[in-house]
Order: sequence, then C-alpha cells, then structure tokens
Amino acid sequence: MPMRATSPLLEREVDCHLVRSIPSRRVVEAYRRDFGYDASAEFAGVETIHLLECPESGLRFFVPPSVAGREGLYRQLQTFDWNYKEAKWEHDDALRQVQAGQRVLDVGCGKAAFLHRCRAERGAVPTGLEFNDAAAQAGRARGVEVVTETIEAHAAKRPGHYDVVTSFQVLEHVTAPAAFVRACIQALKPGGSLLLGVPNHDSFLGQAEDNWLDMPPHHMSLWSRACLEGLGPRFGVQHVATWLEPLQELDWYQAVQERNHLRGWLQRALYHRLGFDRFFRRYLAAAAPTIAGHTVLARFVKA
Repeated sequence: MPMRATSPLLEREVDCHLVRSIPSRRVVEAYRRDFGYDASAEFAGVETIHLLECPESGLRFFVPPSVAGREGLYRQLQTFDWNYKEAKWEHDDALRQVQAGQRVLDVGCGKAAFLHRCRAERGAVPTGLEFNDAAAQAGRARGVEVVTETIEAHAAKRPGHYDVVTSFQVLEHVTAPAAFVRACIQALKPGGSLLLGVPNHDSFLGQAEDNWLDMPPHHMSLWSRACLEGLGPRFGVQHVATWLEPLQELDWYQAVQERNHLRGWLQRALYHRLGFDRFFRRYLAAAAPTIAGHTVLARFVKA
C-alpha cells in the first residue's frame, strides 16, 4: 500500500511502501514495561506510527519523525549494562583503517573506547562528538577531546580536517540521515575514509517483529547492506569495502527463529519435548561464523 512521505535520504516526497503500522499505545507500554521509560511525551498526539520503505534508496524509516527519542531515553538506557558497550565488533575492522598521526573523528563516541584505542594502538589524534554528559565526561577522563555538538556544527567549524570519520550504531537514530552523512563527508580531507556501522536488517534483526528498541523512540530507520553501500553514489564518495559481523547473539537468534517458525502450541511442545531446541543450539554454535549477525560496517573514501 503506497503512502506519500518525505524520504530521509532523498529529502523529498515520494510514494513509499507501507511496511507496517503500529499503535503508539503498544510502544509506550513496551518501553515502560521493558526499559522503565515513559515515552508518552514523544508520542503525544500520535496515535499510530508507520514503517515505510523508500523505493529509490531502499531505506526503511518511521514516521512521523517527531517521535524520535529525547535525552531522557538515552539516560535511562545507559543504566542497562548492554548499553554503551566498551568493545564493539566493528572497532577492530575500523581500527585497521587508521594510521599513525591521522586525525580521527568518532561521531557518537560514547565513552571514547574506540578513540582511546586509536591513540593507544595506532598513534592517531582522536576527537569525539557525544551528547550524553556522563559518557562524554568518561571520554575526557581518558584524555580524549570530546565535544558536545552536532556533526553538522562541527563540520562547519572544521571542514576537511579529519583523515578518518567513524560512526558506530548512530545513523539509525537520527531523523535526518542525509544531512548527517553530508556533514561527515564535509569534515573529511580529500582521500579520507568514512566508516559507518549500523544494525544489519538483512540479518535476523529483520525478522524480529516486536524488537522495541528497533523502532521509535530509539531507532528511526532500518538499514540493509545495499542501502548502506548505496550512500556512496548518492553522496559522491567511493564505496570500497563492507564487513558483516558474524552471529554472536545465539540465544536471540534462536528465539526469533523459534517464534517465527513454531506457530502452534503442539509444534512448540513437540519441538522442546523431542530436544530439537538443543540440536538447533549446537548447530548455531558451529555455524555462527557463517551467519550474518547484528552489524554491517561500510567504508567510503572521499574523492
């Protein structure tokens, strides 16, 4: 079913495919129940949110954009130990693109774990952008320059300044990804590298129907590999490499598959009674390196 909307990457109205509609009440209840956060302010006056797919860019995005999370959401999520992870899978591959003496900007740097490694392991000169005060202070305590401002404002002050610009698990949160990507490129020197990591919706994430953190007010867009790589020709940079994270969340993956494929109570009962859940788990443990996991990371080079 088509729905007219402004595509966040095209920045103009197009006829989009309506993927699904979700009552706001369900989302507000889920965030209160699962994360202890009252999202009613974000959803004020919005009865239903819609997930749309842009036919030209392939990006899936939620409307209206006004339901994007406020600062209080991220303060609350920071209380969970899975948030602001020090080590991310994509850090290792991104670190290999960094050379001694290079200036590196990490947009949404959190506690500056990646930037700390850039300096300690590669001899780079790090700068981070971060709006969460506690995370920014933790980054500064590591001796990293952490600035509290948008990438658009920062790029305007320091155009062509950086050899490498990175952003991990941030792009899916922003309501204006085109402006975000343009500013990242603006901050780069000619020949510099842009590295973007996002949740991979070609993986099992695309099958997890009620993954509340994968929708507003937390995530505002859903990215496939093709959509991420398509940023190259769309923004005039060269796509040079893509890395796919191997499956690490075995329990989560198994739960998604079981929920999607075991529809009736009898199927579920026999599946567990006959031990197929244990067989499946052993299979996943062996096959995980060949199964796409949570994240896709792409590298682009500025002409």
